[in-house]
Amino acid sequence: MKAPIFPVFALKTVHNKVVIGGGGGNEHFGKKNGVILLDESTYEDLDYLETEDIVLGINVYTPGENELDLKEDDLDWDEHTNNINNDDDANTKNITKENDENGDLSSLSSNSSDPSNDNSDVYLSCRGTNNFYLLKLSGSKFNLIKKISKVVSCQFFINSLFLIINKELFCVLNVLKSPQKLDNLTKKKNLSDVETSKEEYIYSLFTKNDEILVEKNSPENWENFFIDGSKIHKVVKEGDLNTFVYKNKKYQYEKEIGDIFCHSGILIYYLRGADSQLYFIEDNEIHYKIPKITCMNVEGDFTSVGTGDGYGYLFKGYMKIGSRKLCEYAITGISYNGGYFYYSSYNGLVDRKLVVRPMRKLFSILGFAILILALIYAYMKTR
Repeated sequence: MKAPIFPVFALKTVHNKVVIGGGGGNEHFGKKNGVILLDESTYEDLDYLETEDIVLGINVYTPGENELDLKEDDLDWDEHTNNINNDDDANTKNITKENDENGDLSSLSSNSSDPSNDNSDVYLSCRGTNNFYLLKLSGSKFNLIKKISKVVSCQFFINSLFLIINKELFCVLNVLKSPQKLDNLTKKKNLSDVETSKEEYIYSLFTKNDEILVEKNSPENWENFFIDGSKIHKVVKEGDLNTFVYKNKKYQYEKEIGDIFCHSGILIYYLRGADSQLYFIEDNEIHYKIPKITCMNVEGDFTSVGTGDGYGYLFKGYMKIGSRKLCEYAITGISYNGGYFYYSSYNGLVDRKLVVRPMRKLFSILGFAILILALIYAYMKTR
């Protein structure tokens, strides 16, 4: 367990290391605001980069993984705005969380980091209370690439960067090759000159002249977004309802939508509140009632969720495979790697725990062994 340094609001696991971000601490105790790199097993400080403000969110990009592939100046757009289905019950399956029984535990070790890649470079985008930072992590050393004085509310970082600033969407193509583009974040005129007040919800992305352009002259008021292929889906406030469209269906909620992410054709998001819910949308809609969700992290096929009651939940695809009590405080950041939950809290706590308690795992193994022995005995008895 890591002793508190400052309140922690973001956590990621990278190459068998833990990256945390936060701030608001007393500089007389060593660190005030910034990003810290920790060894994932000893929690030893490996590096620290001080920031001017509190770090609220971190995104990680590893070159060669999940690259965004956009077409050059493609005018054959598929609008995806017709035949929107507003029927909340259409093609929907609801699953309510009733207990902490775990599903298939055999896959828990399949998300461990590859030690051979420990020294490969990764990149971090960090949004603070007043600034935005682009960092490079080489081995165990942070390097600041770029800092801009912008308040970013939402971000998506892959080989390009998507930011929401003052409810406006900004897209930066190949930001690592040209980080100076961040100095000129101005609204670019989109291809269509036609002004429209109609909300499109879904916009095609394409590249032109080393820029990312959006299909139409999109209205502002971007609350959030997610990217599916070469389409960006807008989350917008319509009256009192948080609204988006996915697979020709319109979704509207009174509750605020927390993190939202699309991976391998599955849309994953949660609704904030004491009676929060976690949603998975593929061909069907599946949701889990999980009280007080505070954070979510999607890494490959795994989704980890932390709550205000100190619980962690793990899903593979849309199936729940593990959960346990992690601490007595609200979880502010959570990640899953190699059978462990890595988590942080507002009081500066950073720790890890096995997703499945050792005794429960032992009982599962013993139960499986007893079943095999019973089958062998039954087979031998019938011979």
